[in-house]
Amino acid sequence: MPDLQQIKMTGTELPVSFFIKAQAPENREIVTEAVYECLRRGWPVNRMEIGYLVREKHRKQLANS
Repeated sequence: MPDLQQIKMTGTELPVSFFIKAQAPENREIVTEAVYECLRRGWPVNRMEIGYLVREKHRKQLANS
């Protein structure tokens, strides 16, 4: 897996790690998972795609609890 410092937000030169650090501490793990899922799916790494995957993961967690 690429290092979070090496992954750039699509359309910027900012590392995705900056975006993750800006999130609430309790959300950082799921946001990190979403970033790697974007890469796996070949999607752009941007706020919209990451947010979509985070919401999808939250829905699955709620359904399983």
